[in-house]
Amino acid sequence: MYLAFKSIQALQTDTDPEDDSTWLTYWMCYGCFTVADMNIGWVLNIIPFYYTMKLFFLIWLQLPLGPFMGAKIVYRVILKPLFKIVGPAIIRFQERHADDIYDLQKSVNNNLADMQKQATDTGTTMFMEQAMKKMQED
Repeated sequence: MYLAFKSIQALQTDTDPEDDSTWLTYWMCYGCFTVADMNIGWVLNIIPFYYTMKLFFLIWLQLPLGPFMGAKIVYRVILKPLFKIVGPAIIRFQERHADDIYDLQKSVNNNLADMQKQATDTGTTMFMEQAMKKMQED
């Protein structure tokens, strides 16, 4: 609850961009950790006291210690150098495939709209049939 409150509070203040940066950094670190944990967590589960260490790590990430906040250190030491290596490849991929992604999104949205219309039509037809059947029985 604290994290959500501080994030919302940071978004609502226009005078201090530092708090926006702080909580964006935290959420980025948390997201990366969660993705890594989901993919290799099964290996880490064999480490004794893994869940206790994970809890302390997540608490350290969020502690408001100024420049010693865990998320700022993880970003500066791990994520920023990693992004310098991986970032250009992601940007190139995005530039090459942006149109494909937008076309796919448009297609998915159209298909969802068609499914919604079909479901509404089917539901209306079934309702009308049931109502007519009920009226004929009475």
